[in-house]
Amino acid sequence: MIRQFISPEKSLLQGVVEHLFSASLRQTPMGAQSLAHCMIVVPTARSARHLRLAIAKRAGEKGVLAPTIVQPEQMIQPRSLPFPEASFAELLAALTLFLSTHTSEAWSPLFDKIPSAEASNWLGFAQQCVQLWKRLSTKGYTFNDVAQSPAVQTFFTEHCQEEQTRWNQLAAFETDFLSYLHAKNLCAPVERFAYAKRDPKLPDTPIDTILLPALVDPLPVIYDILEQYDAQMKIVVLLHALPTEAHRFDQWGRPLITAWTETPPSLEDSLSDKNIHLYLQNDELSNALVTQLAKSNPYTEKLGLSVLDPSLFTSLELVCRQKEIAIHNPSLHTLNRSSLGRLTQNLISLIASPECSWEILNALLHEDDILVYIGTQIPEFDRTKCLRELNLYQNTFFPKTIPDRLLDEASYSHLVFAFNLLHAFRSNQEPSLATTLRTIFSKIYATRTTAAMEKHAAKEFLGAIHALIELLTAFDAPLLKDASSSLQTEIFKILLNQGDYQLEEDALACVTSLGWLELAWSDCETLVLAGLSEGVVPDAIVGDAFLPNQLCRVLQLNTNEQRLARDTFLFSELLRARQPDAVHVLLSVTSAAGEIQKPSRLLFLCQDATLVTRIKRFFGEIPSTRQMTQRLVPDAWRLQLPEAKPMKKGAILQTSATGLDTYLKCPFTYYLSKVLRLEGKKTKVEPEVQTFGNYLHEVLDAFAKDPQMRDLTDEALIFEAVQCHFNRLTSPLRLAHTRNLTLILEALKRRLKTFAHIQAQLRSEGWQIITSEYRFSNSQAIPLTEDLCLQLRGSIDRIDYKEGVGYRLIDYKTWKATDKLKDHLISTSKKSTTFYQSRQYPLGQILKKEYALKSIQLPLYRYVLEASEPKRFRGKITSLAYFILGESERNSGLCDTIKLNAECPLNNLYPLAIELMQSAVRDIQNAIFWPPSPENAWQWEYASLFLAEPKESISKAWIQQQEARFAMYHKKEARHD
Repeated sequence: MIRQFISPEKSLLQGVVEHLFSASLRQTPMGAQSLAHCMIVVPTARSARHLRLAIAKRAGEKGVLAPTIVQPEQMIQPRSLPFPEASFAELLAALTLFLSTHTSEAWSPLFDKIPSAEASNWLGFAQQCVQLWKRLSTKGYTFNDVAQSPAVQTFFTEHCQEEQTRWNQLAAFETDFLSYLHAKNLCAPVERFAYAKRDPKLPDTPIDTILLPALVDPLPVIYDILEQYDAQMKIVVLLHALPTEAHRFDQWGRPLITAWTETPPSLEDSLSDKNIHLYLQNDELSNALVTQLAKSNPYTEKLGLSVLDPSLFTSLELVCRQKEIAIHNPSLHTLNRSSLGRLTQNLISLIASPECSWEILNALLHEDDILVYIGTQIPEFDRTKCLRELNLYQNTFFPKTIPDRLLDEASYSHLVFAFNLLHAFRSNQEPSLATTLRTIFSKIYATRTTAAMEKHAAKEFLGAIHALIELLTAFDAPLLKDASSSLQTEIFKILLNQGDYQLEEDALACVTSLGWLELAWSDCETLVLAGLSEGVVPDAIVGDAFLPNQLCRVLQLNTNEQRLARDTFLFSELLRARQPDAVHVLLSVTSAAGEIQKPSRLLFLCQDATLVTRIKRFFGEIPSTRQMTQRLVPDAWRLQLPEAKPMKKGAILQTSATGLDTYLKCPFTYYLSKVLRLEGKKTKVEPEVQTFGNYLHEVLDAFAKDPQMRDLTDEALIFEAVQCHFNRLTSPLRLAHTRNLTLILEALKRRLKTFAHIQAQLRSEGWQIITSEYRFSNSQAIPLTEDLCLQLRGSIDRIDYKEGVGYRLIDYKTWKATDKLKDHLISTSKKSTTFYQSRQYPLGQILKKEYALKSIQLPLYRYVLEASEPKRFRGKITSLAYFILGESERNSGLCDTIKLNAECPLNNLYPLAIELMQSAVRDIQNAIFWPPSPENAWQWEYASLFLAEPKESISKAWIQQQEARFAMYHKKEARHD
């Protein structure tokens, strides 16, 4: 074995090609240049493609006899096998059949409880065995090899002796099963690896040289095989590093754990903070990435893209299509998520279940392929009428399972056509599930072609159909034909979930994402790494019940530490081979599922000063860059809203204080709710939150109206009184006795206890309850202007009085805490203040900051009381307060609106509120309900009314009329002022 070095300042691809043409090129007797004697081991198929293209480009017109380029798995070939290798389907079937028919005292303790003889009950353990064999085979081990290993036995003696017993039982099980499998003239895949490790097949002539160029992540068994080759062939290990860094690698060129994890290199010179781009969500990252791709023309520029997090592709492909950029996802597409895969799953449920659920029939009749097939069989079939009849039948009869025949068939003629054809699928079944599915698919697609499909859809369909054909072919094995129909069904579902296929690029002008292991084989001058998050790079296996990380270390299987060392080297390799600032990293803080993602630890390989800055940036607040896509609505689809007509002179405006608050927050929402009286979207919980708020108000109202209770000063007696009334009021609810309900009722009781504590203090201070739920229904209309009067609806929660002080108006609030009051009353945001200024509404000032008053409820109550009952209230209302019953006593209290801010009391709140009320009423009088507030308050209840923003969804004539009225009225007001 020979170790040679490739300069890390050039790409690995360039270095390997230069080495081949300078040190490995030979001349044949015919005079041709040849590399046919070389076998080059590369990590992935795309790496092999890059290398072949680079060799052809270097050879030029003269050409060269190509080397053999293989992936590590292709080298694991034994000289001979005693039996053919079982497929995955055959292995699962053999395992389940064996487990259901054989038991042995040697390995039966593996199960706490022996499952029943039904074979499908053993599928879970069978899958576990297959996965365990798959991991062990990377080193050519079987269960017996692990159990008999002296190193493993020592490890178990020191750490967990029970594990040695379990592995002995697994070994006994494996021996029995392999004997059973051999009797079926098959061997397990794990045996192929074990045979290859002991007696590997040599490469075919004329190969006499094997090159391992920076091969950092092959299967460990490869090195056992290469050691046997070493005596017979020339093996060259190419290190993509400086000769002075030889101590960082083992003899095969693998990065040493201690060298790359305990003393990792600093990479900040090659990756500065400006090249690390952070985004809040995946779609923001995708928009930024596609914008950059569009600018840089990736088809001609030396730009390489790697989407490391597969979940990014969903949003990325969507944005690419909008920008008309072709992008190829190199990841394997899962068969069960394709349209053909979903159809197959539904068909299996239809034909394999004794009582198939109605949901399956519903799903099948919404499949385009099924509806087209029914139409080819029955010319008078109408798919639209069929779906309408399907919905009507479901709403009429509420079927749970598919019956033998439909009820009242005369009223559902088109549904009967579909029902009978799908029922035929259930009745005409073959002995084999695979044969039954072949028959069904041959009928469905007998007349279908891909010519009518969109190009991408046709390519996806063909990829899925080839994967499905391979799956069906696997079921032609004799062993599977011997399995019961239920076992065939279960195994088929497993294979369908694991089946995959790959789509090739649509065209040469296509952006292709490179995988992590093949990035080093790219000669692109600039790299963009999207989704470099912890758990993606480096990845890790955590919590394996059979092969924990410590045991993997003993068995010389790949460990998490080795993966970290590998990825640290690969990252440094990418950076060193390119110019500074040539590698860009794009990160999303949240995943597609909404979970928080951590940056990869590789990004923290920097000096301490840079590390502090980088951590603050990574874990600080990241502003959103999302831009809502404009959705254009055709004019014919726009909502034709009724004309908003101004009020006549002398009219009476009947409204509530909360109604005026709604207008101040958003005039358009007021129009929808108070003028058009549209029902808003209400989110219901169990039971409704508003109901409990009403319960509290009813209890406190009863307390205030009882002459004996409201004068109590003892906290315990007050609580006993309100609790007694509360229990009577909520007794019907307690029959439900759900956990959610119990928690809510207990929370309300805590609020009542807080009320008792605060009320006792107030009464002791001399405050006396005068009235509760004071209603304005009988109050007279109050003139506001010469043209308009105001009649207030609603009620005041409570009015208190204290001798020598005056009246206090109180509104109950069941918020979480008292600090919410400030947000309820005022807003200092630029959006709010600018909106008020545009409408010529007055602004207040607090701590040298302008604010918009959001609620005028209590000031309006005072104004109406003083106007309607001047003798009783004028000049005597000295306090406007909120009685806040928060989540705890600490978060509760009686808060006076004037004392909202201790440093700068809101002394001018009342005159400001009245001036604001008069301005709002003038706008309502003139029917001005546009524009909506900048906070989009309409979305809370009315988002479902609009396909896009209201401006894009409402009749242009209505908006133009509103804008003209707004401009005319406010222009006139400005001239008057």
